[in-house]
Amino acid sequence: MTERLVLALDGHDGAGKTTIASALALRLGGVAVRPFAGATGGALFEAGQREDVDALIEIGGAAIETAVSTAPKGCLVVLDRAWMTVASFMPGVRGFLFAMAILGAYGALLDTAGGNTVAVSLSR
Repeated sequence: MTERLVLALDGHDGAGKTTIASALALRLGGVAVRPFAGATGGALFEAGQREDVDALIEIGGAAIETAVSTAPKGCLVVLDRAWMTVASFMPGVRGFLFAMAILGAYGALLDTAGGNTVAVSLSR
């Protein structure tokens, strides 16, 4: 299996995720990907409104796996939003616990896509 590095940027709206993801990808010869753009983001929002945690995990996981696995092999992948975004849609304590699990084992969550992972959270 070809190793790849995945940089996952998460943070508040307007924190600079897209700007930083694009700049990092350009500078380091990688690709910037927005796994939750378009209809996927809408589906995440709707699942969050229904408090459907299983759907949130399924939609989020599929979007991230697709974003990483479709990038060229051996190429740096910079995700503009990732698992912390999914956790932000989860209700109450379950969302908090899921977020803590993400922080504790972020690499394992993306391991199915065959990469080493660095997670970065941004705020203004």
